[in-house]
Amino acid sequence: MGQQPNIELEIEELPRPIPEPGPARAWRPGRPGEIQRPEDIPRGGLFGTPGPDAGFAFTLLERADLPLGEHEHRADTEAALGAIMIARASHDGRAPTIGDLDAARAMTGLAEQLPDDRRASMAAYRKERFAGFAHDPERVKAWEATLPESLLYADVDEIVRQITTGAAALG
Repeated sequence: MGQQPNIELEIEELPRPIPEPGPARAWRPGRPGEIQRPEDIPRGGLFGTPGPDAGFAFTLLERADLPLGEHEHRADTEAALGAIMIARASHDGRAPTIGDLDAARAMTGLAEQLPDDRRASMAAYRKERFAGFAHDPERVKAWEATLPESLLYADVDEIVRQITTGAAALG
């Protein structure tokens, strides 16, 4: 029936359009292996520990000056340093920081605080151990899993002390 000309309609009385598309339906992840709770996160072995914005470690590494020895490949060393940085950060549930880079440099003999003789021996270790790390992430994960937690989660001064005195051995 048409509208009578003597009756004015207010905006509230006009027909409302149906929203297109309709309201969103509820959704829950249902794929196999979907992480829904903290208990679902796999731990141990080569699973590692997931953390937020882990890729930022490689942005920090890209900007870093790494005093590499002869016949050392930057990409291989960055893979090892990145693994250390990501492990430290994800242990605390945060993204990697410059502090993690400093700790990783100390663990791999790239820190200026280490004595020259220790840096030289660590350069030989890096050259031999890190060869091919850039192309073999499973080897990087396996190596990172052998690092002692007392060294991995320590502050930079403690790492330098342990590396200098030989109290900690890298895998």
